[in-house]
Amino acid sequence: MPSSERSCLSSRRGSRGLRLLRTGLLHLIAVSAIGCGGTRVLLPQSGALVRSGPDMRGRVYQWDGKDWVLSSNCVTIPEGWYIGPIE
Repeated sequence: MPSSERSCLSSRRGSRGLRLLRTGLLHLIAVSAIGCGGTRVLLPQSGALVRSGPDMRGRVYQWDGKDWVLSSNCVTIPEGWYIGPIE
């Protein structure tokens, strides 16, 4: 095999190994980031009273005297407000 073909093949093997290493490291970082998250998701029971947390923003419904209308803009809910069903 000529030396030019040999060098071409070895560079392909090297780039493939580098690509596998890079892919493996990215997977390791992604799995670590997901597994090390300190947050939990808590789903309250239907009808339960909850308190708002820090930096809570979202669209809210407001009563117009006849129907509940969803706001067109996001509002900031102050931390510590109680949120629950009316009924």
